[in-house]
Amino acid sequence: MTVSSACRLATKNPCKSVEISKAVMQYVLKVQGGLHYPQGVPKETWGKRGQLHIERHDRLLEVFADIAYGTGSRHRSLQGLAVYFAGAPISWVSSQQPFVTYSTAEAELVSYCEALCAGRATEALICSMLKEPVGQNSLERVIYGDNMAAISMAHGTGNATWRTRHLRVRSSFLKEALDGVALDGAWKLLHLRGTELVADGLTKPLAGQAFFKFVDDLGFVGARAENSNEEPMEHATGGGGNYAVIRAMALGSVLLSTAEGASDENDAGEDFSLIWTTGLLLVAMGAVYAGQSMQGNFFIVLRSVA
Repeated sequence: MTVSSACRLATKNPCKSVEISKAVMQYVLKVQGGLHYPQGVPKETWGKRGQLHIERHDRLLEVFADIAYGTGSRHRSLQGLAVYFAGAPISWVSSQQPFVTYSTAEAELVSYCEALCAGRATEALICSMLKEPVGQNSLERVIYGDNMAAISMAHGTGNATWRTRHLRVRSSFLKEALDGVALDGAWKLLHLRGTELVADGLTKPLAGQAFFKFVDDLGFVGARAENSNEEPMEHATGGGGNYAVIRAMALGSVLLSTAEGASDENDAGEDFSLIWTTGLLLVAMGAVYAGQSMQGNFFIVLRSVA
């Protein structure tokens, strides 16, 4: 989503585009690693949290679709699509819809049509690689979305009032694919909660646990080798032991400085020994813990070299 925003601003606001791009590159440099594909289907065949409705296998084609309604320029919706094959992402797009829609359901319906087109294109590519004819293969196809109203319209069971002709056409386009009228075989359109929809991260900035869930569903891992026997390191943003040491030593230093300054300016003979002792104790404990951590890392490096 961030890269898409930078691309859209490349000609309209080049300075802002460069600013966003620098932030992206800083993230890439700091968080080493990338997309890692397992041999075969991932072991979590029902998703990382068991959220999927169809068990993943080596012939399953999935398309996740989501939108952020009216958040783009001139109130157009932002659209995200993620295509998975055999449980791994192979294609994705974050873009702005070409026209304004009246409601979230209509914007989602447009995104489901785009998801169907993306899925069919991917299916054609896969069939050409497998040397199988399109429409006569054993691929299972499914589209996941989070809007029940749009899913009902696609299945022809909704009671929505059609405002424009193009939405009726898009609904019929989806219904033919869902009914298996099209030559490439039947598709499925299933509901998935928005918090479990991986395409959600392609339409809006995510923070905290939602962001880590997003990159985890993408199959993103760090630079640590997959076959390494070492325990994974803590996330830097998780408030691990190193951050606790820094906070303890900083607090101890502030207390020592406060006690020293107050004792120099004090004329009433007040006792600041408790503040002094507390600050000294925090600094000492932080130094000891930091020394132990450095010693442990030193031994890990030696063992790796050996």
